Formats: sequence, structure tokens, C-alpha cells
Amino acid sequence: MRLCGRGWMVVILLMALALLLRLYRLDVSFTTDEVLTLRGAQLRIPEILVHRFHPLYYLLAHFALLLGDSEGFLRLPSVLAGVLCVPAAYALARDAAGGSVGLLAAFLTATSQYNIGQSQSARFYAVVMLGGLLLSWFVHRGVTRGGYLNWAGVVCTGWWLTITQLTALPYYGAIFAGAGLWLLFTRNIPGAHAKARKLGLLMLCALLGLLTLAAIVAARGRPTVLNVDPFPKSGSEVATDSKGNTYDYQLYPGQYVQFLSVFLPQAGLLIQVLVVGAMCVGFAVLWRRLRCLATIVAAQFMLPPLPFLFLPSSHWYAAKYFCNVAPLFVILTSIGIWAVIESALTRIGGAERRVTSRALVLAILMLALTPGIVWQLSSYYERCSPVDWRGVGSYLGTRLAPGDVIAYTDLERMSSRLSPDAEPVFPRSSVAFDYYLVQGAKSRRTDEAPIDFLKSIQKYEAGTAERIKRMRRRFASQRVWCIGVNEKDLEPSVQDALNALPVAETVTFEGCTVRQVLYREKP
Repeated sequence: MRLCGRGWMVVILLMALALLLRLYRLDVSFTTDEVLTLRGAQLRIPEILVHRFHPLYYLLAHFALLLGDSEGFLRLPSVLAGVLCVPAAYALARDAAGGSVGLLAAFLTATSQYNIGQSQSARFYAVVMLGGLLLSWFVHRGVTRGGYLNWAGVVCTGWWLTITQLTALPYYGAIFAGAGLWLLFTRNIPGAHAKARKLGLLMLCALLGLLTLAAIVAARGRPTVLNVDPFPKSGSEVATDSKGNTYDYQLYPGQYVQFLSVFLPQAGLLIQVLVVGAMCVGFAVLWRRLRCLATIVAAQFMLPPLPFLFLPSSHWYAAKYFCNVAPLFVILTSIGIWAVIESALTRIGGAERRVTSRALVLAILMLALTPGIVWQLSSYYERCSPVDWRGVGSYLGTRLAPGDVIAYTDLERMSSRLSPDAEPVFPRSSVAFDYYLVQGAKSRRTDEAPIDFLKSIQKYEAGTAERIKRMRRRFASQRVWCIGVNEKDLEPSVQDALNALPVAETVTFEGCTVRQVLYREKP
């Protein structure tokens, strides 16, 4: 892969576009999971390496925080990973179907709303997508072309992927399984000896790629400064609620299909059907041209969910745990779209005209897709408007007094089970809200520890109209701070009960409303 030629000049411009899209509104408040990332990244490096089985993002974020302690710096590794997905998608799609398809895949990756969303989150998933793309590319080149650099790339990207997130391990195995199946059944490599040699090299690189994870497992098996037991006695032991009930989660085939649909454009059914059709065409073209890469891609779609269909987990499933296939969606769609266009051009003007008009057709295609992409991204930013926990926490942290009460009116969005290493302020409140509340209290209260002070604040769950009415009787002589998240979605009865409260002051933040309720009569 050489950074030269007009194709790579366009890729660099697309990387700049991707960077701008991912920097937009990057400084919004942390979410709950991002606060957990922050706590992990603030540890010392030896502690980070045994903090989780997947310490890579915490380590990258640790160094990013040296540049600054704002929300944007913690998300910087994800931003860079999302931007680097653009050249990675270009390289893989170019090998699969040519430079024009590579540029189309790079363009769609740069403007992918799913990729942008994960690139703006201080979590692992953009890094996982990048690692999956690179490992697929290196494995494909290693088994088809050989070369020490390609095999070294397989091992290094294997290290990258295996210590980024545990849910990437099934994809790690699927990539090597797909390449191994192709080696077993292909006729492109004559002679059993040559096949056996490549299979042995592939297995060796797969094992070497697991070395870093094995080292972390060994290190966490010994007592650490964090005093964390990395091996609970049972999987359900982790998923224990406040009443001692245990529960497991299991993946179902329909769920997996539903998760995959998240990676499609959030548009009408017709558009989604056309995209799925283009993907199917793209896979057929890839199977005809590069059966090795097609097998690797198919394995990543089919094999990773299999363990989860039979093994219950103590953590619920979400689409982001299958994010490795999101860039493959884009690449297959790009191949399919270009195959249809090439076929049409061949019918219209012959093979020679088809070749000479590729650059013009690619430019026209990108321009034609731009209005739809702009509409999609604008609706995405509007739909994914975050809650301004920073503003809410700062506001309340400087105003709370002993004896005050915080009431939550939207339990579904506020509730969150804390991880074992989290520092709970309110057992069922948002971790992000707790974090900013502590920061706000620190700015005012220097006489005592903010967390100890905040633990003395009473908390009340006011998620129904009946509980709001009961709140009026229970806290008749106290000041109540009523917090509502996304109140436009509240039931009318709950909204009416809120409107009936004796509110002294109402402050509105993005996605959240805070009401100061005073029940006692003013003198």
C-alpha cells in the first residue's frame, strides 16, 4: 500500500471531511459509559493494563488526557480511529474491486452516521471497527500474496483487536476461520505442501495475535493494586440487582438481524431494500473476483453470533457489539453500486467508454448521494441530541443544601446499573449526572468531601403521576429538585402532575428540565 497517486489524494481529502464531521459537537456531556472510561483512563498505566481484559482504549485515552481533561480529549482516540477507517476501507475495497470502488467506499465511510456516532463516543467501538478492517486486509493479503510485512501486520492488528474489546474476539476467530476455509478448498494454491505451509503460518499468526490478551489474563490472575477479582464464580453473579436477583441475557437470531439493520441508512423502507440489494450484488461480485476475501467477509457475518446463541451472558446485547461488520456493509454496498453502474455504462457505450468515464461517473455519483447524506446526518444529529448533564450537574452542585431532595421523573432513561468499580452517589441515577454533580459540588463545597455531602441528599423516584402526588405529602417541608429527561416523551398524566407542582424556578437544559419545588408557604 503506497500513499501516492490521485486516489490517495482524494482519500486524504475524504479523511479531512471525516475529521470535520466527527469534531462537530464533540464537547457535549459524557454519557454513563464514557464516565466509566474516564475513571479507567485516569488510573496509572500499570493499573490500566490490569483494569480490564481490554485495556487498549483506556491506555489511549490516558495519553489523550495529557493534552487536556475535557470531553473532547477523552473521545480523541475514537475520533482518530473513525477517521482512519476511511483509508482502511479504501485499501480493502480497492483490493476487492478497484480504485473507483475504493473511493466510493471511503466516501461512504467518511459520511456514515453509524461510524460518526461511534467515533464521537469515548468507548472502544470505532477502534474495534478499524482493527477489524485492518486485520481482514492483512489476513487476505497474507494468504493470497504472502510477504513478511503482511504477516507482521496480521500479528500486530491481532494484538490491536484482541485487547480492544472482548466482543471482538468472535470476529478475530471468524477472520482466521474464513481464511483457513479458503486455503483448504481453494484450487488457486497448487500442491498440498504449499497449502499446509500457509495454513501453518496462518495458525501461528493467530496464536501470536493472542499473546497480549494471554499476558493480561495472566497478570489479572494475580492480586493487583485494584484488588479486583477478574474471575467471578459464575456469569450470573455479575448480573445481580439490588434485591439479589440474578439474570442472564441470550441472543436470538431475530435480534441479530435487527442489530444488523442498525447499520443500514436510517431512511425509508425502499432505500433500505435498495441498499440490501446492492450489498447482495456486491457480495456476488466479490465472490466471483476474490473468493478469499469474500469468505473472510461471509465468516464475519455468520460465525460471531453463534456462541451468543447458546451461551447466556450477564450483560445485555446491543448493535455496537457487532460493529465489526458495519464497515463491511459499506464496502459491499459500494461494490454493488459500482457493479450496477459499470454494467449500465457497458451497455450504453461499450467497454472503452466505460473505462474513460469512471472518474466523471464517480464524481457525479458522490454529488448525487450528497443531498441524502446531508439530510441523514442532520436528522441524526437532531435525533441523537445528548442530555446536558454537565449543565445540570453544575447547576445543582452549587445549589444543593442538606435536607434537599432530588426527584427523578424519567426512570427509564435515568436508571443505570453501576459497574463494580463505579463510585455510586445515587444507587439508581445516571452515572453521568452523578459525575457532573460531584464536579459541581467540588466547585463550591471545600469544607467536606463532595461525595459524602451528596450521599446525604435524599433521592425520590417520581416516575408516575401517583408518585408525584405522594411526593407532595412526603416532602411537605423540604426543597425538592425535580429532574425530567426528554419530557416531550412523558405521559400526559405525568406531565399534568408536574405542571401542578408549586414550582419556584424552572431551568431548562438541553434534553433536561430542572424544577425547584417549594412546598412551604412563603412568609
